[in-house]
This record gives sequence, structure tokens and C-alpha cells, in this order.
Amino acid sequence: MKVWLLATICVLALGLAAICDRPSTNVVDSVVILYNDAGGGSGSIVDANCVLTAKHVAVNSGLTVRTNDGDEYPVVRVVLDPDSDLALVYIEGTFHERPLLFDRTPLRIGDEVTVVGMVLRKEMAGCVMPGRVVNVDRETQIKDYKYTNVDLYDCHAAPGCSGGPVVDRRGRIRAVNVMTFGPLDGGVPVEELDAP
Repeated sequence: MKVWLLATICVLALGLAAICDRPSTNVVDSVVILYNDAGGGSGSIVDANCVLTAKHVAVNSGLTVRTNDGDEYPVVRVVLDPDSDLALVYIEGTFHERPLLFDRTPLRIGDEVTVVGMVLRKEMAGCVMPGRVVNVDRETQIKDYKYTNVDLYDCHAAPGCSGGPVVDRRGRIRAVNVMTFGPLDGGVPVEELDAP
């Protein structure tokens, strides 16, 4: 009887540890979509009226921010980071969702991450792709954007997830998803963010 009870407690403890290692479901609640008639991308709520996203998403004119609950907010101000593919987008109004936190510590090869985004269809669909860091500080250029510090992950997010967060096991933002690089996804670390 004591052996069975001890084994049960061990199994429950291991299960709880595994659950605690996963990003919180609150992460998905705090991921939004930014869209206009031409398309859209994803972003993360980082303050009561502010979204962190990719610059190539934020430069689109006439953007609206839609939350997971379907609330919509017009964009009133966009701040583009001068040196990276990152941007802060400010809305008219206040989000009800809890902002996500940053961790500016550089990621290392082998670290577990999850790419989160929203896909705009008839209904918003969340995209949650777990993986690991396979390369860091990579240089590359795609179209008009030259990337000097991109981390690569062995997960492949759906179109529309660009601008969404790359989070660690605590659900903290470590990077912003900006590209698909063959079978990999690439993100700009939040340590690169210079915008106020």
C-alpha cells in the first residue's frame, strides 16, 4: 500500500512538473492579429494599449488589432525600431488581456521555445508550435530587411503568424517571429528592441 501511494505521488509530481514547464494558456490569450484588407500578421500585448510585432507587419496602413475574444481596436500610433524588424503598435482604448513579459537574456542552442501566432480566416485560429533553438545570431537578408541577429527554431508556423511571440517555458517573450527559413522559423530577439 505504501509503495503504491509513493508511486502515485511521484507520477503526480512528474505530471505537474511537465505542465508547469509548458507556456501558459494565457500566452495565447495575449496574442492578437493585426490586419487590413490586404492581409495581416500577429503580435503580443505588452502593455495596456501596446502590441509588439514585426516591422514588416506594422508598416501596413489602416491596421486594426483584433484580440482572441473578437474585440477590435483601431491603431493610432506605430513606432518602428530603426535597426531591426521590430515595432510597437499603439491602439485607441485599453486591452482587457494581461500583457506578456519580456526576457532579454539571449537564447542558446537547444533551448525550448514556442512560436505563437494567430491565423486570420473566417474565424481566428491560434497557432502554437513548440520547438528548440537550432542556431543563433544568424545574418541573412529577405526582401528589404537585412537581419544581423536572427535565431532559428525547428518549428514551422502557419502564414499569418509573423510578428507573433517566441516564448520560453515560462511564457516570457524572448523573440518576435519574423520569417520562415526553409523548414525553420526565424525570430529577432527582444534584446534588439530600441523603440520606446
